[in-house]
Amino acid sequence: MPRGRFLHRRSEHAYTDRLDKAMHNEPEVVSEDVQAGLTADAHLRQREEILTKVREERAQIEAALKRLESQPWGGRFRNHIAHVRRELERMQRLA
Repeated sequence: MPRGRFLHRRSEHAYTDRLDKAMHNEPEVVSEDVQAGLTADAHLRQREEILTKVREERAQIEAALKRLESQPWGGRFRNHIAHVRRELERMQRLA
């Protein structure tokens, strides 16, 4: 039979399975497995949000680079633009 998991009334003890040592009127906390699953889900959602934002910002930067390239003097910056594109690809991999 699984034991209860309650917040201990003295924070240095974290959790207890004894109601007489638990904080009064506090609900039982979720199991460690459930908490691990919730944490993993939150990390996955955060990663997806970061990837989405990086893609959106990268698209805007790429559009600006194309506008620079299309200028009559844009060829002067060809190497620099290529460098920025490589860095954008690197950022995408890191995200």
